[in-house]
Amino acid sequence: IAYLQAPGPEAARLRNFLFLYYLGANIKSATLNLTQPITTGIPVLMQYGEAAPQRIMVAAKDVVANIKFKDGVPYFDHDALGSDLAAALREAEADSTVNEQLVYEIMAKSRGEVMANERLRIARAMAYMFGTAEVFNRRTMFIAAYRMGKELEAAGKLPVKFKGAQDFAETVTKDSQYGSTP
Repeated sequence: IAYLQAPGPEAARLRNFLFLYYLGANIKSATLNLTQPITTGIPVLMQYGEAAPQRIMVAAKDVVANIKFKDGVPYFDHDALGSDLAAALREAEADSTVNEQLVYEIMAKSRGEVMANERLRIARAMAYMFGTAEVFNRRTMFIAAYRMGKELEAAGKLPVKFKGAQDFAETVTKDSQYGSTP
């Protein structure tokens, strides 16, 4: 039983391979992952307002429109969202709510070991599509929820369990996107 609960490095390598094969390097998995804002995000956000589908669509358009390139390298232009939302999104990225490295954290958990730099670069390249889809989903949900949270807050209708729009957006994002922890 102890081995089943804490398997050795051979099982960690197998989990890493299975993650990369079934999720990380699989175009179908990355494409299916892009449906999360619709399949899980809308129902969560609908609890707080009926315009959830429209909010998610607008947020998704903003995420796509604000992907910029500098010297051929893509980056997300937070500032184009306005200073308040940009600051909130940066904070959410810093605390792993909208974390560009989430897919790598999942991989590390599945490995149970630290990989050498070369192996890590190869694994990151293989998981790029899945990771990009995950970031898109989380940014989309955070932006949609933050905007809704600000409106609810201004109208005095933000549920008391939330400390503000930031807390509302972080909670909705976490509730609507599958995390790597139980």
